[in-house]
Parts: sequence; structure tokens; C-alpha cells
Amino acid sequence: MKKYFIIAIIIIVIAGVVFVLTKDKEEIIKQVINYNTNQIVKINNNQESINPTDNQNSGCSNEEVVFTNNFVDNDKIASIGPIGALDGGSHGRSYIRVKEGVQTPVYAPTDVTLEYIIYARRGSSLDYGEYGLWFRAGCDLVFLLDHLDSLSEEIQALAPTEFSESSAVNGPIIGYQAKAGELIAYSDGTDMARTFDFLVLDRSKPVEYINPDRFEWDQNLYSQCPYDYYTGNLKDEYYSLLEPPNGINMDCGSPSFDLAGTASGAWFQGDDKDMSGGWLTFGTYTNFSGLAIRDDGARDFSVRDYDPVIKPEDMTFGDQVCYDYNNNWAYARLKNSDELEVATGQGNCPSSFSELQAEIWVR
Repeated sequence: MKKYFIIAIIIIVIAGVVFVLTKDKEEIIKQVINYNTNQIVKINNNQESINPTDNQNSGCSNEEVVFTNNFVDNDKIASIGPIGALDGGSHGRSYIRVKEGVQTPVYAPTDVTLEYIIYARRGSSLDYGEYGLWFRAGCDLVFLLDHLDSLSEEIQALAPTEFSESSAVNGPIIGYQAKAGELIAYSDGTDMARTFDFLVLDRSKPVEYINPDRFEWDQNLYSQCPYDYYTGNLKDEYYSLLEPPNGINMDCGSPSFDLAGTASGAWFQGDDKDMSGGWLTFGTYTNFSGLAIRDDGARDFSVRDYDPVIKPEDMTFGDQVCYDYNNNWAYARLKNSDELEVATGQGNCPSSFSELQAEIWVR
């Protein structure tokens, strides 16, 4: 009798464990997908984020991608920023400035598959979220339209209902098919700058760097100018909106400022990389030269000069220059092809370069 009682207890314990594990699994699934409405309703913040450039869709096309339709109402756009912004959050994004007091519709520039929807708060003081939409246009090409205020009715039905504290990409592929020219969203840009983002990542066109081993972030490795995927009059139209307004001959930029034998480009501390440690960018963007430092979140420093004595791309060995802007200054001296000495501080530029204050940055 005692033996059967022990067996019965063991069976009950095992059944309980299986029940708990099953319920836990069901709760996790329910957090990701509401099967009754086929909506993504919540992503567990502890999930590992997904790299949207990874091709998980075997049905994608290897054909060359061409954007055939406007992605905004151009008469509502004040200007478009080339990619390669020195002191922005990403060197790979083009920032589209919406005219004050208006909102632009946002359209699919070609036939695409919507793979992920981000709905996240973009500042701790904000009480609302903004949308980001990741689309796949080919096996090698994905793009993000970010800082969107509202979505089309069809896409809104697939979106999370509560904003996240993180803009990391998570969850299963949505798989919504949008046709070229289809309305997908609306945006009047961010509160501060009135801009939203257009980011194109193309694995078939890796960005060139002097030391490519320094780079791990896909937005540095694969970012391309979105407007180069247009042709003819549409391409001319978007190039004419690039700031400053220099017409269709304006360069649309690159995440890379690397020019061998000059001070222009990316510089690092020791063995650091773009995803870890110290990273300095020195270059000319649109109508100013500037220097920006990011150091694992501990330092976010930048200066610019709209009329520099010498530009980074014109500096050769031994040349030095100081820029000051917005109460910050940076004094740079190109020591040799592999070493850049940089001193920084607050206020106006000092009268001379100080080696005692300078850090050594390397390619």
C-alpha cells in the first residue's frame, strides 16, 4: 500500500510540473501573439532582439530593387538630410524634415513585405509612443521608416496596442504585403526637429572602411542612400530636396568618412569597435565639418564648424585644427596615418594644442 501511495504522489508532482510548464509556455505565447485577432500585442522585454537584416524569408526576391513611387507628399517636405549625419543617432539614416504645421502621408516606395512593427516610447519624459516599420524589398535589402505618428487602418490592426520602453526589434515576422504607393502611415516628425527617419540596409553593397574589422553595427555596415534606389525624375526630385539645396549634384552621403592619408574618418580607442568602447568620427557633412565622440554611453560629445580653417579631408600629417561650437571645443592633430591626437573641452578654442590634454585615437 505504501509503495502505491508513493507512486501516486510522484505522478501528481510530475503532472503538476507539466501543467505549470504548459501554462507558462501558453502565457509566453499569448504575450507575443493574440491568436483570435492575429495581432502582436506584447513582446517580452527579456527576449533577445532580432537583426532585421537577417533573411528569414525564403520567398524574397533577388532582383535589383527599384523604388517606383513617392514615399511622401513632397510638397509637405521642407528638406531631406543626406545619410552620414555626424552627430545624429545613426550615420546611416536620412532625416526627412516635415514642414511646420502639416503632416505627411507615408507610402510604400515599391512592393514590399512588412516584417516588424516597433511601437516604443522615445524619451523617458514622454507619455506616448512612436511607430517604426521594417520592410523587406528583396533578399538583401530591408528598410526602416521610423518616428511615425499613426498607421494605416490595415497596418494598425497588426500593431502592438501598448508602447514598449525599448525600440529593439522582436517577435515573429508579420508578413503583410504592401503594394507600391499604398498608404502605410502618417508623420509630422519628432517634436524637436520635425523629422522622421528613412534607413535602407543593403547587404549586397557593404560600406567601405579603411579598417572594416572595427565595424559590427548593421547601420554602419550596410546603409545606403534611399534616393539612389529611385530613377529618372523621381530621383532628381528627391536629390533637389537634399540639404543644403544644391540641386541634383548634391552628394547623398555615406556612413563612412574614411579617407586614407587624411584626418577624415572613424577613429577608435585601442581595440574598441563601433558597438563597444570609444568611437570618434571626424568629417564634413553637408555644409559643416565636425567631430563627434561616442564612448559606451559615458560620453556623447560633438562640435562643428561652418567655416573651418581646414577640413578633416584636407588635413595631412602634422596638420592641426580647432573647432568650437555650442560651448564645446575640440583640437585635433593628425600625427600619422594611424594616429589622431584630440583634446576636448568647454568654452572657446584654446590658443594652442596641448599634448598633455590629448587622447590618442587610432584607425
